[in-house]
Amino acid sequence: MVKEYKYFTPSIEDIRVGYECELLEVSGKLLTGSIPDTKWVTYKVENSYDFNSIWDLYNEGKQTNIRVPYLTKEQIEAEGWKEGQLEGYEKEITKDSYYSLRLNENNNIVINKSFIEGWSWVWTPFYSGECKDINTFRYICKLLKI
Repeated sequence: MVKEYKYFTPSIEDIRVGYECELLEVSGKLLTGSIPDTKWVTYKVENSYDFNSIWDLYNEGKQTNIRVPYLTKEQIEAEGWKEGQLEGYEKEITKDSYYSLRLNENNNIVINKSFIEGWSWVWTPFYSGECKDINTFRYICKLLKI
């Protein structure tokens, strides 16, 4: 997947408990001038206090201090999906059935459910749509009970 940018600023409506992002931390002034020493730190929304901290950034117009990496192959594999033979990634349900997943460069995913019926494989479309990040991916899998 080729992306011009590796990160995006999430919509406040997408942020919920369990949401993972990175926040810009300003730790002070550098000795050489007034440029603040900044770094991105990993942040996970664990409760309403964490959500309120992010809400405050949006209310202050500092939503660019929040970023989320686009979905990567490594993140998909960390969720238990393995490289498949045909469709990109697979997650086994039983010996004779599995889900297959394809991720394209526009951050759209297609998930199919595959199983043996009689003597042949049956492919059933299960989900097709945008999936920009690991948070959305986990939410889709949760809703689909994968």
